[in-house]
Amino acid sequence: MLRKVLFVILFVPAHSVLTLVMVQRQFNVHPSDLWSTILSAVGLALMLPVLYPCVLTDPDGEWFPKWFQYASVPLNSLIWAAAALVVYGVIRRVRGRRREARGAAGA
Repeated sequence: MLRKVLFVILFVPAHSVLTLVMVQRQFNVHPSDLWSTILSAVGLALMLPVLYPCVLTDPDGEWFPKWFQYASVPLNSLIWAAAALVVYGVIRRVRGRRREARGAAGA
């Protein structure tokens, strides 16, 4: 449990900063080559599931309250952290089942 909490504490700020940098780059640089296109796609992926719909719905920042705008970046990162923990847990379970199956077959 402590590892998961530590992961979330470290992941959320790192993901938030990376997302903000990528969003800044996505909206300020016009994609002209393959590298810019790839970075724009990564920026778009990092904005999902919270930030991209917010930007599409309220591009000027006038419709949503300021507290929601400020909270949407860490909320988006928190959802990514939860998804990463779920994927990690599924991978660990699948590996454990494969080891158990291999151990039962060899015994």
